[in-house]
Amino acid sequence: MTTQAYDDVRAVAARRQIECMVLGIGYDSRMHFLSKINWVTIIVPALLSLFAGGAIFAGGVWTVFGGAAALLSALLIMMHKGRNGAADQAECGRLSREYIALSAKFRTLQDVETGNLNERMLALDDELASIRKSAGVDLPESERKQAAFTLGQIMESQALTGRPPLVKH
Repeated sequence: MTTQAYDDVRAVAARRQIECMVLGIGYDSRMHFLSKINWVTIIVPALLSLFAGGAIFAGGVWTVFGGAAALLSALLIMMHKGRNGAADQAECGRLSREYIALSAKFRTLQDVETGNLNERMLALDDELASIRKSAGVDLPESERKQAAFTLGQIMESQALTGRPPLVKH
């Protein structure tokens, strides 16, 4: 394999590393967002149900507020179940970990001086395709762009502090 061919494979590995880092950051961000939404769709209905139960025992006008609280609680629980909150959150966590780990493998590939660079690159591309195929949650384009911006800030910060770069250029 010529030096130019090694450089070409390393350039592709660098692009894949960035792509995986962006997806890892994006899915991590989405997981944290879903975690906050889960608080609203799990804890709030529990508190509303507690209030509704107390309002029934209080009687009078409180029963109207209790009924409204019970209805709102039921709607929030349906919203949580309808959007599959807990499963989506777990899937985002899995995808974030897998993409970050794969990013590290692409980084390592850029530093390797072996004759089987093409074979290792193809194996990593197969692994990337497998992760994409198994993904049960899509990352919206707006969140990909935000993740890319975040990665750019991290890389800029590392350059300013003199730390070794996350991504080789």
